[in-house]
This record gives sequence, structure tokens and C-alpha cells, in this order.
Amino acid sequence: MNPISKIDKNFDVSQTIDKDDVVFYNIKENDWCLHGLKYDNKCFYRMDKEIAKEVSTGVEVLNYHTSGGRLRFVTDSEYIAISFKGSLEHHMNHMPLSGSSSFDIYADNIFYRPLITTVDAVGGMDTYREFPDRKPREILIHFPLYNPVDEVYLGLQKDATFLPAKPYTYQKPVVFYGSSITQGGCASRPGCQYSAILARKLDFDHLNLGFSGNAKGEPAMADYLANLDMSVFVMDYDHNSSVEGLQERHEQLFKTIREKQPELPVIMISKPDFGIPYNTKEEDIKRRDIIYTTYKNALENGDKNVYFVDGESFWINETDPGDCTVDGVHPTDHGFALMAKGIEPVLKQALESLKKEC
Repeated sequence: MNPISKIDKNFDVSQTIDKDDVVFYNIKENDWCLHGLKYDNKCFYRMDKEIAKEVSTGVEVLNYHTSGGRLRFVTDSEYIAISFKGSLEHHMNHMPLSGSSSFDIYADNIFYRPLITTVDAVGGMDTYREFPDRKPREILIHFPLYNPVDEVYLGLQKDATFLPAKPYTYQKPVVFYGSSITQGGCASRPGCQYSAILARKLDFDHLNLGFSGNAKGEPAMADYLANLDMSVFVMDYDHNSSVEGLQERHEQLFKTIREKQPELPVIMISKPDFGIPYNTKEEDIKRRDIIYTTYKNALENGDKNVYFVDGESFWINETDPGDCTVDGVHPTDHGFALMAKGIEPVLKQALESLKKEC
């Protein structure tokens, strides 16, 4: 128990499961409720393992981090329990365990409670949350943004329903590719990451391919992305390459995708921490210009399914844009919420364009 919880019970956020009527479901045997992740007998992961290994060592390691993973189902259970096994060695000094290593629960699309791990929970733990009454609820549980998860068991009351949630309005996933910001660093919990916020607002399935420090638009990654079956591609690819690397690969990544999927809506986003004090604004401008040039060239070539979002616009109206970050780069929850707000109208337009094509 956290020593603080002895004097303030509201800080005792983890609870050991003590229910005698709990029934556990292995998610790998009930994968109809799993979104945003693949799995095998050993662990959950986000993209093809062999391709991840080919791209880089960093992508190979981060592929096992479960950002964007979700469970969706309907139940009338009076409580939700999670028993999981995983590796929780990635403790960061600028991101809480509630974001990097924990789950959170939404009931009927409204945040309910976190399912939080503890520092000493090496290898996994059991935790649960109770509802104030018993009635059917549509449940959404986000997986941790960082750290691998090997096994997940969902605990419900013995006689509770366990049924599929209503299908997403947009069932073909929106794919987000980018850096640690895309992966979710440093949100306080998984549901506060910008792609998760957008998915709840606009009701779409999604795949998070954010790779901390390792989104560099490599040819192997570009080829993999180009062959994904997706509704919209969000190209949040800026931070991890040098200016020269971005110049070399940004437009080529787009062209690789466009060659395979000529009608796919593609949204290009530049970095949100534009001009934050002590960052190099001159370099920020160069990076944005490269991304905008990719967009402009596509328009000039007659592309009608390409969009550009200027990352500078996300925080520019804040009294101190630096307050939108934890460390001058990675967003706080407020920073992520403003990112989602800035991206939402463009992504909504892109999604609605799919209805017009049908």
C-alpha cells in the first residue's frame, strides 16, 4: 500500500480482487472484444513481428508496447476486474505508471476509473473497480501505452452478461504513425492520448503505430503501412528524424502509400511543440516546410484526398504553450486534448468523405 493512502484513502487506487463470484475470461480466447492489437501464445503486439525487426531494433522492441489496444464489450457486471501478466520495467521519470503501465475504464463512453499498477508489480497484477449499481454498460478498456503485456484476463461476475459492443461507425481502422507523442508519451492514462480521444469522439476503430524515437519513415515501414487495410492514414511523422532524414523520406513515404492506395485519405501533421522556448524554432520551420511541401506537391498533382494540419496551431493560443508539455516536448493531458481538438475537424472531414464515396 502507498504510505500516503494510510492518511488519504483516495490515494489507494489499486485494489486486490477479493470477489468470490468472479469468472475470468482469457482475452486470447475471446478476441472478438480486442481491438488495435495482434497476439500469439506469448504476448500482444501491434504490427507484423518480422517487419518490425526489419525496420529497426527500436521498432522491434516497441512493437510489444500495447498503445492503442482496447477491449470493447457490454456487461451488466457490478465490477470489472483485470488480471494481467507483463513486463513493467520501463518506469519513466516524466510519465506516471497510470499512463505507461495501466489500464483505464470507460463506461458508456464516459471515463469511469483507472486500473492502476504499482511500482512493485513486476510481472503483472490483479486489480478491479466496482460500479454503484448493476445494469448493462458498454465498456471500453484501454491497454497501457508503454510496456509489454503478455496475458490479460477479464474478470466479471459469474452470472453477468459478456456481449459484443455496438460496431464502430467506421470499422476499418484509422492508422496513426509517428513518434513517442503518437504512442502516448506522456499522458497520465491511456484514454488521454490524442488518438484515443479522437476515436471516442468520432467512433472509429484505430491502430496506433507510434514508436518512441523510432518513427523515421524507413522503406520497410513505408511498404508495410502501404499494405494495411485502413480508412484513413494519419501521418504524424516529424519528430524522430533529422531535418535531412525527414527531407529524404517524408514525401517518399507518402508516395509509397499513395501508389498502393490512390484514394486513401491521408492527413499530414507537423510537430506540436513548435517554437516552445529553448527549442530551435528555425529547425521547427524547416521541418514543417518539408511536411507542407509533401502536401502541396500532392495537391498540385491532383490529389483530392490529402490534408495538412499545422502542429503550431494546437497550443498557439495558450498563455504559455510550454504548459502543454511535461518536458518541452511530450504533451500533458491538456496538450493532448488540444491536439485532438485541432485534428478533429480534419479527421471528421476525411471520414465523412468515405461515406460520400459509398
